[in-house]
Amino acid sequence: MAKMIDHKPSFRGEAKVWEALKEYLPENIVVYNNREINGREFDYCLMIEDVGALIIEVKGWLRDKINVLGVDHIVVEGYEKPQRSPKKQARAYRFALLNKIVEKYNISPLVFDMVCYPFITKEEYLSAHLDIISEEKFTLFKEDVENQDALMKKIQLAYDSSKYIHHADFDSVLMTKMRQDWEPNFRQDEFPLTNISTLCLKRAENENQCQKSIPSQNRGRNAGKTKGGSGRIKRTVWKRIYRL
Repeated sequence: MAKMIDHKPSFRGEAKVWEALKEYLPENIVVYNNREINGREFDYCLMIEDVGALIIEVKGWLRDKINVLGVDHIVVEGYEKPQRSPKKQARAYRFALLNKIVEKYNISPLVFDMVCYPFITKEEYLSAHLDIISEEKFTLFKEDVENQDALMKKIQLAYDSSKYIHHADFDSVLMTKMRQDWEPNFRQDEFPLTNISTLCLKRAENENQCQKSIPSQNRGRNAGKTKGGSGRIKRTVWKRIYRL
């Protein structure tokens, strides 16, 4: 289970996402919700060591209650005014967080963002034309927050699509500094540093290359990994997230 720092939100959509993140993500992912950055409050921020920070903007909309007239013109039943793009909201929070990190720690790690519709399926997302607001690879659907594999694969896809942005490592040192600032009662001994070579947590040219960099007592855990194209082993962000 992920480490949830803040209490579960009262809004149904955000509460459903909170429960999914807690249940389906590993314990070394740290999750914050409803925190303010430069006067703006994000829904979720996931800190993932050796990967980056992920901002998730949640919209608890229902398919039959929305009418997408434009990227920044979404009519939602119950709201007086049309809603603006949730992807643009997520992007704004993303850069607000990145700018704050750069200003305070003088380092620019990877910060990426996604939108989540916990009550809208992929099929409904397409029929409602929500795809003009956020690409599928940066969007979490109802089926994603209700299935562990789907959730992890979608976050993986968003990471793979963002990792080519030039950035510094989101290592344990930076993560510890940020947690100390974000959590008044943070104790580093409750979140030990990774003791495995980071070489194994990045893409390897082949399985043998990876095996050489893993201590012998851990090699058995990597047996049977899926390979793809030219015999290359498919290394994912979850190889980083899960401790070997």
